[in-house]
Amino acid sequence: MCGICGIINFAEPGPDLETLRAMVATLRHRGPDDEGAWVDGPAALGQTRLSIVDLSAAGHQPMHAPDGRYVLVFNGEIYNFMTLRSRLEAEGVAFVSRCDTEVVLHALIRWGTNALAQFDGMFALALWDTRQRRLLLARDRFGIKPLYVSRLARGLAFGSEIKAVLAAEAVERTLNWQGLHEFLYYGHPLGRSSMFAGVEKLLAGHYLTLDERGLHTEAYWRIEETEPVHDDVATATTRVRELLERAVQSHLIGDVPIGVFLSGGIDSSAITAFASKAYAGRIQTFSVGFDFDKGVNELPKARSIAERFGTEHHEMHLAGGDVADVIERLVCAHDEPFSDAANIPLYLLCRELGGSIKVILQGDGGDEIFAGYRRYNVLSHERLWRAAATTRVLPRLRRGGIAYDRLMRFFHAIGQCDPALRYAWLMTMESPADPPTRLLTPAARERLARHDPFARYREIFAPLARPIRCSGPSTATASCSCRTSFSRKWIVRRWPAASRCACPCWITH
Repeated sequence: MCGICGIINFAEPGPDLETLRAMVATLRHRGPDDEGAWVDGPAALGQTRLSIVDLSAAGHQPMHAPDGRYVLVFNGEIYNFMTLRSRLEAEGVAFVSRCDTEVVLHALIRWGTNALAQFDGMFALALWDTRQRRLLLARDRFGIKPLYVSRLARGLAFGSEIKAVLAAEAVERTLNWQGLHEFLYYGHPLGRSSMFAGVEKLLAGHYLTLDERGLHTEAYWRIEETEPVHDDVATATTRVRELLERAVQSHLIGDVPIGVFLSGGIDSSAITAFASKAYAGRIQTFSVGFDFDKGVNELPKARSIAERFGTEHHEMHLAGGDVADVIERLVCAHDEPFSDAANIPLYLLCRELGGSIKVILQGDGGDEIFAGYRRYNVLSHERLWRAAATTRVLPRLRRGGIAYDRLMRFFHAIGQCDPALRYAWLMTMESPADPPTRLLTPAARERLARHDPFARYREIFAPLARPIRCSGPSTATASCSCRTSFSRKWIVRRWPAASRCACPCWITH
């Protein structure tokens, strides 16, 4: 984990070194091995380094092109950098280091923004062209590495964390009401939003260019443009195994020891299996038990996996007595309110390691990629669930009970005509009958009413949307695509949210 930051200001006077160093200082925890600051005219770039590949001074940043025209700051790791390096060497490029940062620099010089789609890895980067006086900012496909931006009158400030952007002293620390509205529903701001007005995230898979003529943002990769796969189960299983094994192998490249957070679950166990097979040496695994796990103890399962694959296994037993202090530290680390309780044990585990190992692999993201959450099963059988919403199960439950409230919330979500709203409501624990804004003052609720907490979901679903057609007749009885007949009057009486749909057959949407 490294940190990058900078200011581009075409107004006079331009950025100064003292301000840049203040921004770099806020990111020192991200890169304790080295740091650099560079100012020239309208551009100021800074970086803090965590050395993983080529620990020598040859990997120092900001990194300059041999002719001095381009200057790069980079946070991340490119797993196919050796392949890209071979291609660049075939084109006559000479390298002075073994690090992936230099490969990124020359790839961008040679191939421009076309290089971004060829980077297999996680990254946030800034490239300044001293001749054209132009900035390029870019972020990896899935936004693994963070990058925040604040627009100035004639430029911008950016950083890996919000605190670095605020240190530029170019932004007033005021609340972003859109971000707050999203936070109340989902536990975090969505898309470009942050909790600070004037501070935005560069979207995943996007790049930004800035010169004296203005600012332009564009996507270099879109998930909806990915070609679908129609393999049978056996072929798909083999292919997924090959891809996962190759991905784990590529993550083992480095000049420092590498370990795995092993919980004993499917994701971390698979990573441990492939890593122990490919790692040159004995891979280290780390498992942890907490005194606040309510009787859930994953240590025996993790120990069994470690023994099976012969890892150098470490078990830790941590107490949650200082959770209040941890939460305060996490707020400082996130720069915003956070709601993911999983960050608490993860922080405690990392603190216990104390920097003794720099690279840790873990299974985050497996549920998203392999549809591990129940909502994916719900959406894959959407019509059946919507038909179930018309049954008489609700009247049998005690009104106001937990089961009743959960079903009411679920049926409201699955009954939405708009697929964007359907998924948005499935992603929140809130309901229209009991909105989170009820906790705020009338003045705050009035401000929030001007902002749509579902706007980002509508934006994401827009390119995926198919025309909505309704086959339901305008009679008292409608027939859905599941061949279920029912009385709409019963639905409206038992489940008023259904009446929001304009058409009588609300299941067919």
